[in-house]
Amino acid sequence: MAFMPSRTLRAARARLRTTRRFAAIEQAGAVSLTAFQVLLEFQRDWSRKEHYEEVMAVVKEHGGAYGQGIEYVATMVQKAPASRNDKQRRTRNKKGNKVYEQ
Repeated sequence: MAFMPSRTLRAARARLRTTRRFAAIEQAGAVSLTAFQVLLEFQRDWSRKEHYEEVMAVVKEHGGAYGQGIEYVATMVQKAPASRNDKQRRTRNKKGNKVYEQ
């Protein structure tokens, strides 16, 4: 039997309980969605431009590879200016928070 620290064991049990709860909720008919799916569902009608720029800004910043693809199409295909300055660099401060420097 392998030794496991109690903190790790508690975390593993908590993850298992959470997984079981989600499984029970899904079995009852709920559908799991990511925050990204919800964002795109809110912007369902892409012909309405009221919030298009705000949605695209969130997608480009937090959308991972999908956001990079959106940025690529905007800059290379549509010849739009880059959404972030090339000189802008992301670093971390002493507390570990992301900070943008010029």
